[in-house]
Amino acid sequence: MLSAPPYDLTLTHTTSDGIVSAIRDDFTFEDLGLTLNLIQHTASINPGNSGGPLLNMYGQVIGINTIKIVNDYENIGFAIQIESVLPIVEQLMNNGKVDRPQIGISGYTEQMLGGVVVAEITEGGAASKSDLMVEDIITKIDGVRVKTIEELITRLGSYKVGDTVTLSVLRDVEVVTIEITLQKAAN
Repeated sequence: MLSAPPYDLTLTHTTSDGIVSAIRDDFTFEDLGLTLNLIQHTASINPGNSGGPLLNMYGQVIGINTIKIVNDYENIGFAIQIESVLPIVEQLMNNGKVDRPQIGISGYTEQMLGGVVVAEITEGGAASKSDLMVEDIITKIDGVRVKTIEELITRLGSYKVGDTVTLSVLRDVEVVTIEITLQKAAN
């Protein structure tokens, strides 16, 4: 079943004002379990027409409209910053698919200190080829502090498969440094 256009077809190819009110780096949506680099703006994002480009006054794409807060707020939309989108577009154009880098663990957020507790190491994954151990707490990736699993996933998204990263890990009472070469997710 096809869905109807958001409004009458005579309203297609129009724009709204979209005043940028803030840049939200590492903004976390708890309900979605996502941490993203976003542009907060006033452009209309409605069911059926979201996902279009956010343009600056020169007609350059600066973001992709993706999220609208639906509750007591009106006209608060978010666009993923174009710097976060371009590597994905490049992979799609060159390979027809996106290979997301992974370290090969499952984990969860450590609430007291902040960090990611390694709950399981995937057999054959990147972490299995390193000194990372179950119950280690990942606190930094390449010197950048990560306090939640969402922040770790977001940071990993800025790398490519094959990149080597340095993790700072809390093991018992000492800090250990571990290098891991990122792999693509198993199919």
